[in-house]
Amino acid sequence: MLVSGGDSVAIARVKVMAMLDAGDEETRVQAIYALGTLGAIEAVPRLLELVSSEDDRIKAAAIETLTALRKAVSKE
Repeated sequence: MLVSGGDSVAIARVKVMAMLDAGDEETRVQAIYALGTLGAIEAVPRLLELVSSEDDRIKAAAIETLTALRKAVSKE
């Protein structure tokens, strides 16, 4: 069975979400930015949690990604 384009994006979003809790700091930061690129609105609750992170890079990435997602939604 082939996976459609929409399904591929959904699968990618799930995999990237899992990376938020695994790996090193750089992996987590890149995962946060990837969620923004993928337009993963479903990640907003988790990104809001990450805004409280003690890690400045994680916090900054979460804020930037939330801002990008907000702008993307407001354009729709």
